[in-house]
Amino acid sequence: KEIPIHLNYTRSISLATVSSVACVSKYHFCKIFKNNEGASFKEYVTGLRIKKAAELLMNSNISVAEVAYNVGFSSQSHFTALFRSWIKITPGEFRKKSF
Repeated sequence: KEIPIHLNYTRSISLATVSSVACVSKYHFCKIFKNNEGASFKEYVTGLRIKKAAELLMNSNISVAEVAYNVGFSSQSHFTALFRSWIKITPGEFRKKSF
């Protein structure tokens, strides 16, 4: 069973699941993934979610909480903290600068 990350980033995607689908150990999967993508599996998924969140913040009027949940975060506060660490401003500030 294939798990295309770019189609499933809104769901909980565990390292155990993807390594199982790839029929390799978690350690081996992490090593192969980082060599191919230049980022850890977790960093890759987070980056994809942050990118999609930025698109939603620029192109919709849905709340920051809805953006967080729509891109796969289960907590608005966790989303805001990660967004700030990646983009260097909060999602609300990002939205204001985008318009």
